Amino acid sequence: MAAPTGTTGLDVDRSEWLTGILAHSPDVISILDLDARIVFLSRALAGADPRSFHGKLVVDLIPSSHQAYYLAAVKKAVEEKQAQRAEFLSVSARWWDSRIIPIEREGIVTGLLTISSDITARKRAEAELSLRDAQLRLALEASGMGQWSWTVASDRLRWDPTAKRIFEWPEGDDDINFNTFLGLVHADDRERVKSAVLNAVGTGEYPELTFRTVRSDGSVRWLLCKGRVLLDSTGKAHELMGGVIDITYGKRTEAQLNRSQKLEAIGQLAGGVAHDFNNLLVAILGNLSLARGCQDPEERQVLLDDALAAGNRAAELTRQLLAFSTRQPVNQTLVDVNGMLGDTLKLLRRLVPESVKMEFIGGSRLPSVLADRGQLEQVVVNLCVNARDAMPNGGRVVIQTEVVQVDEGFHQADPWVRSGRYVLVSVADTGVGIPQDALDRVFEPFYTTKAQGSGLGLATAYGIVRRHGGFMQVCSDLGRGTTFKTYLPVSERHATPTGGDVERDVKGGNETVLVAEDEPRVRAVVVRILERAGYRVLTAEDGEHAVRTFAEHQAEIDLVLLDCVMPRKSGTGALAEIRGQAPHVAAILCSGYSDSLTSNLGDNVTFLAKPYEPDELLRIVREELDARQRRSVT
Repeated sequence: MAAPTGTTGLDVDRSEWLTGILAHSPDVISILDLDARIVFLSRALAGADPRSFHGKLVVDLIPSSHQAYYLAAVKKAVEEKQAQRAEFLSVSARWWDSRIIPIEREGIVTGLLTISSDITARKRAEAELSLRDAQLRLALEASGMGQWSWTVASDRLRWDPTAKRIFEWPEGDDDINFNTFLGLVHADDRERVKSAVLNAVGTGEYPELTFRTVRSDGSVRWLLCKGRVLLDSTGKAHELMGGVIDITYGKRTEAQLNRSQKLEAIGQLAGGVAHDFNNLLVAILGNLSLARGCQDPEERQVLLDDALAAGNRAAELTRQLLAFSTRQPVNQTLVDVNGMLGDTLKLLRRLVPESVKMEFIGGSRLPSVLADRGQLEQVVVNLCVNARDAMPNGGRVVIQTEVVQVDEGFHQADPWVRSGRYVLVSVADTGVGIPQDALDRVFEPFYTTKAQGSGLGLATAYGIVRRHGGFMQVCSDLGRGTTFKTYLPVSERHATPTGGDVERDVKGGNETVLVAEDEPRVRAVVVRILERAGYRVLTAEDGEHAVRTFAEHQAEIDLVLLDCVMPRKSGTGALAEIRGQAPHVAAILCSGYSDSLTSNLGDNVTFLAKPYEPDELLRIVREELDARQRRSVT
């Protein structure tokens, strides 16, 4: 049939006109009979003649694994007289998305029209994306990191299966919000975490969060949470998303590393402290021995004063060693860095030989830092020990402090460094120096340039400084020395001024005190001090004896003074039984250990650290008895 003549004057055969259009369509269009045999094909791939496919069954062009699926779609199109869709792979390894449309004549389906699009590129992209997604899931599962997201407006929190396992949340329960999460955070960390997240919503910057969670079996786990804030078109936080991972093992390793390094330093201190103690004992015993046989009162007083001074010096040494060695949690207080360094230098002089000269240059008007004093002391000790080892033939160590302003230049070098004021503690030596190729690794655990060494000292120091929000730098000139710079952020907190203490005379009394002390000489001294102040004293040589004595004289005893560490029953154990008989009895517990070991003594119990002077003992005894009297009145 001839096509109608248009204004162009063209006279084109209608079938040729239609064939030309179909040949240039990006889709392959075909007509099939009811057996899915090709009656017409608009075009073929790779330049093949479409007419060569006429009379062939479509299933012959499809791998056997896809044939049943394709034939089912054809059957459904014929039976339901509705277009169907099928994705299938051809024998030429190309993917097709085919619409199968029934052709009806007088209500009867007589054939099928198919329009097929080549989706090979899309399928390959989907397969690659699926592979990468599987690899990512595998990597996340291997790392143990859980994924989370929080939509701020709806307060909807989503956890993937790994995050749910970390928080011990039921797999099928997706009813999670911000308060749900906070309820799983350790009570001591909850306010800090809440404040940090809400601050991230306001600033658009999500911090690195480390916090604890308590599991159903009572065990405490440490978690690390990282994330980012997604902003909407107005610049407001729309969604927070990130990952969470259990770092308990790393925390334990870090604690063991710190402990190991501290024990190493204590071992070195022990020799120097023992030497000093022997000297002090000579002064104490010698002066007391001379005083016992001295007839001149003035000379005897001088000897006794010298013995007392040596005893106080020994007590100071003990306190310093206990403060440095005690295993205790981070206890951040406002620290005067100059004062801390002055005290630490007394210990350091026992760690370095006389051939190493130590000099301290303290900056003026130095602000305080919020830190754990014991951990900062450990940083300084580790740096000075490192400096000592770098100067086997002697040299000079200079410790200097000053206030510095950290600007954006530091932030570019270390992205986690925050701008602001810092107290800078520099430890410089005149030792052998560190090779340039080793400078980038000096803070790595177990890495050392020494012939002998654990490689933990600088790693420990670095970890402590990071936990305090600071950072460290090192510079070295081979053969001329090394300088380690420790930056500690200045605290913006201020001390609350109070009135000055007024020294008052210590008062005695006539009450009855039960003294339980297993060391006979200490017990005898305490009895003398109390009896000379007018008190009546009952004694016990251990915890069980103290409980029996209290039971026998309960009506008479006004206060119990118990040593914490005694045989047969500890002071705390004895006090628990005594309080079972008399809940409101006044009590003082004494120990030569750090007071951190006795931090959970309960209500109405005072801790007295050994060694103590007579006036200090009498003052605390009087305060406890007066407090008991006030409680009984109210």
